[in-house]
Amino acid sequence: MRNRDRDGAAEKRAERVGWRPRQASQFSRSMDERLREMNERAGALDVRLRRHAEANANWHRKWDGSRS
Repeated sequence: MRNRDRDGAAEKRAERVGWRPRQASQFSRSMDERLREMNERAGALDVRLRRHAEANANWHRKWDGSRS
Protein backbone atom coordinates (compact mmCIF):
# COMPACT_ATOMS: atom_id res chain seq x y z
CA MET A 1 0.00 0.00 0.00
CA ARG A 2 1.39 3.38 -0.91
CA ASN A 3 1.79 6.15 1.66
CA ARG A 4 -0.77 8.32 -0.07
CA ASP A 5 -3.35 5.50 0.00
CA ARG A 6 -2.58 4.80 3.65
CA ASP A 7 -2.93 8.49 4.52
CA GLY A 8 -6.22 8.68 2.64
CA ALA A 9 -7.57 5.61 4.42
CA ALA A 10 -6.48 6.99 7.80
CA GLU A 11 -8.13 10.33 7.01
CA LYS A 12 -11.39 8.60 6.07
CA ARG A 13 -11.31 6.58 9.30
CA ALA A 14 -10.74 9.77 11.30
CA GLU A 15 -13.69 11.43 9.56
CA ARG A 16 -15.92 8.45 10.33
CA VAL A 17 -14.87 8.34 13.97
CA GLY A 18 -15.31 12.09 14.34
CA TRP A 19 -18.68 12.03 12.61
CA ARG A 20 -20.29 9.49 14.93
CA PRO A 21 -20.04 11.46 18.19
CA ARG A 22 -21.40 14.60 16.53
CA GLN A 23 -24.23 12.59 15.03
CA ALA A 24 -24.94 10.94 18.39
CA SER A 25 -24.97 14.24 20.25
CA GLN A 26 -27.21 15.78 17.58
CA PHE A 27 -29.57 12.83 17.99
CA SER A 28 -29.49 13.29 21.77
CA ARG A 29 -30.34 17.00 21.47
CA SER A 30 -33.14 16.19 19.06
CA MET A 31 -34.53 13.56 21.42
CA ASP A 32 -34.29 15.97 24.38
CA GLU A 33 -36.25 18.57 22.40
CA ARG A 34 -38.93 16.03 21.50
CA LEU A 35 -39.25 14.92 25.12
CA ARG A 36 -39.50 18.53 26.29
CA GLU A 37 -42.28 19.20 23.77
CA MET A 38 -44.09 16.03 24.84
CA ASN A 39 -43.87 17.08 28.50
CA GLU A 40 -45.32 20.49 27.65
CA ARG A 41 -48.20 18.90 25.76
CA ALA A 42 -48.81 16.43 28.59
CA GLY A 43 -48.95 19.30 31.09
CA ALA A 44 -51.44 21.19 28.92
CA LEU A 45 -53.56 18.05 28.58
CA ASP A 46 -53.53 17.52 32.36
CA VAL A 47 -54.86 21.05 32.85
CA ARG A 48 -57.61 20.51 30.28
CA LEU A 49 -58.62 17.16 31.80
CA ARG A 50 -58.66 18.61 35.32
CA ARG A 51 -60.92 21.48 34.19
CA HIS A 52 -63.19 19.07 32.36
CA ALA A 53 -63.43 16.78 35.42
CA GLU A 54 -64.29 19.75 37.65
CA ALA A 55 -66.94 21.01 35.24
CA ASN A 56 -68.36 17.51 34.91
CA ALA A 57 -68.49 17.06 38.70
CA ASN A 58 -70.20 20.46 39.10
CA TRP A 59 -72.79 19.56 36.46
CA HIS A 60 -73.57 16.27 38.19
CA ARG A 61 -73.86 17.94 41.58
CA LYS A 62 -76.32 20.48 40.17
CA TRP A 63 -78.31 17.85 38.28
CA ASP A 64 -78.47 15.50 41.26
CA GLY A 65 -79.52 18.40 43.54
CA SER A 66 -82.33 19.51 41.22
CA ARG A 67 -83.91 16.02 41.19
CA SER A 68 -84.36 15.90 44.99
